[in-house]
Amino acid sequence: MFFKTIDMLSSVNKNSPVIKEWEEEKKKQQEIANTISSIEKKYKQYLDKHLHYEQTLPSLYQVANNLKEFDNRSIKNFIENCLDDISIADKISDYNNEIRQVDDKYPIVISYKSFYYTCLLYDKFKMYDDAIKICKYAVDMGFNWDGTVGGMMGRLSRLIKKRLTYTKKIDTSIVDKNNLYLKLTNLKNKFNKKIISQKEFNEQIDYLINKYEQDSKN
Repeated sequence: MFFKTIDMLSSVNKNSPVIKEWEEEKKKQQEIANTISSIEKKYKQYLDKHLHYEQTLPSLYQVANNLKEFDNRSIKNFIENCLDDISIADKISDYNNEIRQVDDKYPIVISYKSFYYTCLLYDKFKMYDDAIKICKYAVDMGFNWDGTVGGMMGRLSRLIKKRLTYTKKIDTSIVDKNNLYLKLTNLKNKFNKKIISQKEFNEQIDYLINKYEQDSKN
């Protein structure tokens, strides 16, 4: 009814400011839709692959998580699937960034279960260095959501704490006293604002870990 009314008005006075504004907005929205469609076609193979893993991994994780030994074919197959999905995270991240530039309200990929599940299994088997590496990469790629309040950044903080206290037997009070989570969040904010590069972000996290280890010896 609205568009019919507009059409009637336009036939009466096509030079009306209201009609011109509406036509310009309609043209703009069509251009946005065409651009988004083009972006989705460009990344379709990666989006389809990621969606496949998003749908199949949850049930497979339940099987893998019930196993007691990491050296098990089912766990290794599951990790391989997760890593295969993670291998295209940069493409999914590029897709998100391109979509945001066109329309910041358009739905983007938020969930990336492969990062989450891999971290959980590495954490379970005390493979903290591997878990930290995966978690750092998730944060780098912009996939901070994992269903928890602190997200992957909070998980990274907990993993670093576990790694320090497990491998070096550092007192947890040393880590807590230095506000590890706040420092990591500050680094992430600098990375998001492009104050520091991805390489600098990773280097400063490694520096924090080394610093905690040195502080514990003093």
